[in-house]
Amino acid sequence: MTRDSHSIRLCIEDSGPGIPREDRERVLDRFYRRPGEHAGGHGLGLAIVREIAARHAARLTLEDSELGGLAVRLEFPAAGRASGVLGTHGASVDPSLA
Repeated sequence: MTRDSHSIRLCIEDSGPGIPREDRERVLDRFYRRPGEHAGGHGLGLAIVREIAARHAARLTLEDSELGGLAVRLEFPAAGRASGVLGTHGASVDPSLA
């Protein structure tokens, strides 16, 4: 976690299989599971992260991790500095869709 006068940034990275770029928007949808994925879970984790980001006017991005897997980055605006919620490719995300 890092902080400056404009924002607080949080990054969580793993060394797992990652998520291909073309699937990164879809994995934010509730109950979405990538075709052929057999890992546990119900497809809610990243949808919950997206909802939290939307409620706090945070920027959410999914990127390749330096560890080989996925990096989930959240940038929360400092108090009094609301910014738009951004998707995985810098596109605006409608908070009502979260």
